[in-house]
Amino acid sequence: MADPRIVNADDRRTWPPALEHVIDYACSQFSYSIPTGSDFGILTDLAAGEYEFVLDSAEQWVRNALSGSMMLVHHATRLLPHEVGGVQSDGLLRATPERVQLRHATALAAGSVSHAEYEFLRTATTHELPMVPSALPRDAEVCAITTMDPAARGKLNMYFTRWGGEIHTMNEQAWRAPRFERLRTIGNPYLVSALIDVTNTEVADSGGTPGLAYTFAATSLGLTTNDGLMHYLHDIPGPQVLRVTPWPPC
Repeated sequence: MADPRIVNADDRRTWPPALEHVIDYACSQFSYSIPTGSDFGILTDLAAGEYEFVLDSAEQWVRNALSGSMMLVHHATRLLPHEVGGVQSDGLLRATPERVQLRHATALAAGSVSHAEYEFLRTATTHELPMVPSALPRDAEVCAITTMDPAARGKLNMYFTRWGGEIHTMNEQAWRAPRFERLRTIGNPYLVSALIDVTNTEVADSGGTPGLAYTFAATSLGLTTNDGLMHYLHDIPGPQVLRVTPWPPC
């Protein structure tokens, strides 16, 4: 059986013909309305007006066109030295309570956190404290971007500059305490590039943000910026991790 095609939203040369056809047709409906030098926002502006549903209705066609392919996505994070190999071998894993507690214990055993910091970590996640509803799914998903542009523009800096991920940092009241400032900066920033199957929208969900059709359209139209967020509701196993790259790249 042939290896699946790897699709990179930033590189049209990797797109299967069926995907190119869907995106070209969708863009032909409104491309004449896009001024030179427009950014990603023009697509959401058009979708809010007379071109409502053009890209939204193309979303399922895009997912169907990606059947048999694996899509390249990226996850911004901050890792301790011993965690880099774990991501490479085990993959990107959802932050369940058990895994978060194991991460804390491993950091303590490695000497990366003190006993006082370890005790703080045990009670300063979104698992233990009441949070806004948007925080609740964070332990059930791996968040990723579907285009490199947000990382290149610095939009992901909060993830690169805070160890622990949103399971911790969305608990702002606890994490803003000055005595825990060191915890926010332990480790080093990395961009993890991995492959996922995006055909099932119940597993690969855009989470209320513009869908994949918008991301591919932005590349096709040559817009000055691009965006794309994916909430992946499964673990991403180690064999699907392509690389773990220090950020910013050399």
